[in-house]
Amino acid sequence: MSERHDDTASEGHAASLRRIERTHAVLGGVWIAGAVLVSGPRAAFSVAAGWLVMSLSLWMWKRITTRMLFGGPTAAGRASLGMLGKMLATFGGVFALFRYLDTEAVPFVAGTLALPVACVAVVLRGHHEPLAHAV
Repeated sequence: MSERHDDTASEGHAASLRRIERTHAVLGGVWIAGAVLVSGPRAAFSVAAGWLVMSLSLWMWKRITTRMLFGGPTAAGRASLGMLGKMLATFGGVFALFRYLDTEAVPFVAGTLALPVACVAVVLRGHHEPLAHAV
């Protein structure tokens, strides 16, 4: 595979990821506003907390995979530690939200679903880079 093709594939994947991030942000805002109108501020906080957990998780995955792919010979070991740290931070954050901040479970899950819905929306709109082009 030529270097040019690799650059083009990387640019396409980066553009797809940016579309997913924008769609995720819009969905989060809409769902939080909807929760305020339908269920009140406590449910809106829970939706926002779920959305934020997934946003931070996506940000951490981007950093880990970038370092793993482009970080040199010791990158795989550091990426493994990064994945472990990411999982511990995510579980600890969710535990703290439910234990100390009186987060509601169903609105929280609704907030976390904004990211997978954003991914599906980008794919259905046809604005994604198929994986077959990257291989």
